[in-house]
Amino acid sequence: MSQEPAPVDVTRPSPQRTLQFVWTVANKPEELYAIAPLPATYDDALRVAIGLFPTQITTSEPENFTLKLSTRNRQGYFVWATINPANWKLLVTGEDPVAVFETPSEDAFLRGSVYLVPGRRLNGKTEWKTPLSWKRGTSLQINDLVEADRPLSYEDAMLIVKNSELLFPSDSSYPFAMPEASNLDTSNKGLQFVEFHTDNLQSWSAFPVRAYGNAKVWRQVVPEPGKLLGVLLTD
Repeated sequence: MSQEPAPVDVTRPSPQRTLQFVWTVANKPEELYAIAPLPATYDDALRVAIGLFPTQITTSEPENFTLKLSTRNRQGYFVWATINPANWKLLVTGEDPVAVFETPSEDAFLRGSVYLVPGRRLNGKTEWKTPLSWKRGTSLQINDLVEADRPLSYEDAMLIVKNSELLFPSDSSYPFAMPEASNLDTSNKGLQFVEFHTDNLQSWSAFPVRAYGNAKVWRQVVPEPGKLLGVLLTD
């Protein structure tokens, strides 16, 4: 005599979704991992992240942290993408990890040198102006690049660009000729600043637009001393 199958408890809740958090330092390889139930909001996630990495943080104020979602860029490389807090539930499902970046306070802004890489985007194609000795796919040597003080703001960076004859020489042939000053403004028309995720220039992302008018945001995204800073002329 066959037995009937046991009834299914349809009231049983589905397994709770979880989210992997990654503690990372901008432009550095060190990473730590933790997992927690998926927070309902961006602000909730900030508070959870602070509790997960108590020995790494230097402040417990949520406004000193930024969360970014793992995704792929057009070249297929994994990058950390900015999350709009209002779209947290839509974007963050627990399938991809979220990185925790601690934002240094203004008083803790690290001074030092960055190394400028000029580039040009024309007709949808980006080309970086690199030393003749550089071979594609290898790391750039910083002694072949223009060195500059790490800029505190967009305005500071633009002064560096405009005063650097080596970056965009006045006798440079198109497409690396410096555009007229009237084409460059705080809305980053004509020029963008870029953060490289690899030293071989194969993975990079442009600064968020709000960094050009907000010095606090700029200081969150500008590469650390010793790193590459891309200067991209645009159509």
